[in-house]
Amino acid sequence: CHLPLVVDAEGKKISKSQGPAKIDLRRKQDQLIDVLFLLGQAPPENLRGSSQKDIWTWAFEHWHLRSVPTDNMISFD
Repeated sequence: CHLPLVVDAEGKKISKSQGPAKIDLRRKQDQLIDVLFLLGQAPPENLRGSSQKDIWTWAFEHWHLRSVPTDNMISFD
């Protein structure tokens, strides 16, 4: 299984070794949903505004590996 490399708007690899990712803690649930979309999953719009726990529960119950993009790199800006 190959997972794509996630890069920022400048094409630089997003890596925890280069410091923490910029996460707006006021929007962490929305950002988690955005990452699910980035990884090819399809969370329903009514999941926005849900608790972080509910979003993770949905993700574990509905994860489809075959939906993860097969591109070498995907951009997250």
